[in-house]
Formats: sequence, structure tokens, C-alpha cells
Amino acid sequence: MHTKTTRLLRAVRVPLSLVLVALGACGATEVENSPAAIQLRATGSTSGVAFGQSVPVVATAQNKAGNGIPGLSIQFSAAQGTVAPTTATTDASGQANATWFPQTVGNASLFATVVGTNVSTQLALSVLQPSLSGTWRGTTTAGALFVLTLIDNGGVVTGTAVISQSTVLAGSVAGVLTWPTARLTISVAGFQPVTITGNPSSATQIPSSILGSGWVNEPIVLTKQ
Repeated sequence: MHTKTTRLLRAVRVPLSLVLVALGACGATEVENSPAAIQLRATGSTSGVAFGQSVPVVATAQNKAGNGIPGLSIQFSAAQGTVAPTTATTDASGQANATWFPQTVGNASLFATVVGTNVSTQLALSVLQPSLSGTWRGTTTAGALFVLTLIDNGGVVTGTAVISQSTVLAGSVAGVLTWPTARLTISVAGFQPVTITGNPSSATQIPSSILGSGWVNEPIVLTKQ
């Protein structure tokens, strides 16, 4: 009986070298699937973007060898503005995509983190102040049409204005864009100055109010043509 048991035990012995190889393979797989770093970049501009512009971004999760890791959840969070989606899964190349809307002027930051780890990174971009140069139109609730043709020289604004309601009036415009507020004064001969004050909500729209010459904080939305 003892002899048979000994033979049985010998029959199931596994060489130590094979055990070490198997353990090594398990360890290698674990290293390959363990995130060591994450890269985050904008697919367009690498330094600055215009206000109101969306920014496509891609995050790449990497192991110690620098290879992409598929199937990981990446969380995106914006210090300024919004980002969509807020969570995405890396593809076969270890990449996950999102779109960032900074919605501010100046320095803006976006963060990406591998969910369940402390592996994270930051992308910083400069968002440029919008230019008011161009033609803007807006109509008050009472039906007054404002057409402004503006020249923006670094926030110092000049131009012309045409106001149409019961009559058509033409005048000049002088103003400033000191982020986040645009303030434009329209001067028409024989009338009190009219001031339009607003905050650009995008590169093409300025929700504003009109004060002066019969208007008392009359709402108007100026839209770039």
C-alpha cells in the first residue's frame, strides 16, 4: 500500500521549473493589465482654443512598458466648463475619447483618471477671448432692430449702428470687451446715448440689455451674422 501511494505521488509531481514559468506568466499578465500612467491630449490645438470652441480629447492608459491597456474605465472631469461623456472605456489601443467644452476665457484644465486607481493626469489649455469684429443683429421685444458693425481691436471696440423701429437711425459705436462683460455705447445725433451691456454666451451670441433713450434694461440677444 505504501509503495502504491508513493508511485501515485510521484506520478503527479510537477517540475519546479514549470511552476515558476506558470507563476511568471501570471505575473506578466498582471503587469500588462496594470495601469502605470495615463496620457491626455487635445486632438486639435495643443496650446490655445477660441472661446466657444469644443475640444476633442483622447486619453491613453498605459502599462509600465508604455503599451495601451484595453477595457479600463476612464473618468473625465473639467475644472472649467463641461465634458461628455464623463466616463468612457478604453478601446483595443488603450484609448478613450471625450469632448470638452471649456466655456471660459483664460487658463482651463481637464483631468482624466483611471477609475479605481490613483493614476491620473491633467490637460491645460488657454482659451482665447472672443472677437466682436463683424456684424451683429438683434431685435427687442418691442420690435426695434439693432444692426451693429463692429471692429474689435483687442477688446477696444468701434463701429457703426443702425436702429430700425418707427424710423431708421444711424450712429457710431464705442465700447470695450472686458471679459466677461461687453459694454457698447451707441451715439446718435439728437438722441441720448444708448448702452448695450451683455455677457457673450458663445462666440456668436451675446445676451444683453439696452439702457437709454427710452429703453430701460430692455432685453436683446445680439447674434453674429
